[in-house]
Amino acid sequence: MDQIRNVSEQTEDVLEKMSRPLKPCIPWVARALLVSTFIEDSVRILAQWQNQLYFLQAYRGFPWGVSHVFLLLNVLTMSVCSALAISRRYTEAA
Repeated sequence: MDQIRNVSEQTEDVLEKMSRPLKPCIPWVARALLVSTFIEDSVRILAQWQNQLYFLQAYRGFPWGVSHVFLLLNVLTMSVCSALAISRRYTEAA
């Protein structure tokens, strides 16, 4: 058991040394991945606007105007929160 613990500690030390230069980049990469997901979803909603409306109205039972407002609010919320996350402002609210 001690041998396994020693190997584990050595492996952890090596990984710690290797990852040290990457640690400052992790928040940036995480923010970029999160924001890119929201931007992609916003673009997809806009590109497939009619299909999204049809789905909400036909399968989810949204009334005609409510489906439009719902999609528009989704796109606006995702875009604004993505911009806030990129600018690192109001990240608690975003």
